[in-house]
Amino acid sequence: MVASTERVRAWFELAQSCMSEDSWKVATEIPDASLSHRSSPLGGHLVKFEFRNVFVNNAPANPSDLLVRPEVRGQYGHLAKNEAHISLLETLVPGEALLEHTSYKFWSLRLTSVLFGNFAGPFTNSFFYNLGPALTRVRLCREYPGPGDCTYACFQAMGGSWEDFMMISRNEGEREFFRIVLVFSTPEDKWAHWASPLFPTMTGLVQKGVKWFMNRVGVQEMRALNQKMYVALCLRNFHRGPPMFPHLSECGKPDVTISSGERLGLTYWSRWRNCSDGKFHLAKYLRCFLNWLGHNLQTHECLDGRQLVPYQCVLLRQDWEKVKDLVMDAFRLQKAAYRRANGGTSAPGILEVASPHFIGQALSHGELNRKSLPEGPRGPKMVIRNTFFEVYEGSPTECPSMRRSKSCSNSEMIF
Repeated sequence: MVASTERVRAWFELAQSCMSEDSWKVATEIPDASLSHRSSPLGGHLVKFEFRNVFVNNAPANPSDLLVRPEVRGQYGHLAKNEAHISLLETLVPGEALLEHTSYKFWSLRLTSVLFGNFAGPFTNSFFYNLGPALTRVRLCREYPGPGDCTYACFQAMGGSWEDFMMISRNEGEREFFRIVLVFSTPEDKWAHWASPLFPTMTGLVQKGVKWFMNRVGVQEMRALNQKMYVALCLRNFHRGPPMFPHLSECGKPDVTISSGERLGLTYWSRWRNCSDGKFHLAKYLRCFLNWLGHNLQTHECLDGRQLVPYQCVLLRQDWEKVKDLVMDAFRLQKAAYRRANGGTSAPGILEVASPHFIGQALSHGELNRKSLPEGPRGPKMVIRNTFFEVYEGSPTECPSMRRSKSCSNSEMIF
């Protein structure tokens, strides 16, 4: 069984409350660490470990880049010695994947499974201490639940019940020091009072485990691979309507004919009209364009839980490098067709961008989360420089909403 999108969404809605002390009962406190618990609004019980001043050697400049995407861990986890054995089954979208997860090497999880797990009765719960491969859905969201934060959540079925886990990192003000919060679920709403004498020792051991995990051998290499895994593309200069697309014979006569396209079989072109919601989406357009050229590649309009502006998309860098030259050759013909159809010298072009732009305001956490946000200022004033807007001036029947969206580096979350 794979966790539903509704379950994943509900857990991410809890992220803000997991960073708060409200409604949590403290079970034990030691220097820079605490253990607390509460009933879960989703059913069952929640167990929270919180650690302050966790040192991370060579922490990334952007604190939201601290945690590594699940698909990177699934493919390159061998770089980190003594890490849990993780195999990638499928990448759902960038930052979300299905994994086979075996974590018997995490001795701190073994201890917590003894105290909080349940290996008999109607609900079994291993507390994510998996002796064998367990099917796990994993999602990573950056800049969530607050700016600079990073949230990594895992969901797996075990013995007729669900196990859920969330890790949230937040910078403490200095580049290399972080607050790390771990939240686990148990299927039954009860608390292990009998184990209270062991809580300080257990919390200290988990604290050591977190410090090791954040600085484990190979994690720097995985963070570097994480940064390079995807490439962001942007469509520019579509002032006078959507770009052109190789003409489909079943769609009547082409809008434009260019003889220079004979070599690639791209002589006939028509205006791109596949805009079901009235808006142009580069991800859909480029996926269809690549398919026309004979390449079935996945393009995405979200990245690490954030929705990109519609004129940008991402795809695997290794996929893009394979088809880049062919796409650029074909797109030069698209430009010629666009100029033939519209006149003038301006035409849409595709380029790589270092920093993708996302929909939403700087600290927006999504429509479903806005009610849980604290009142008051949402952060420093944002200044946007060196950007532009493009307004569609063509026929209202051809993707009328061609106005560029306001964008910024932080975004609304996608659930």
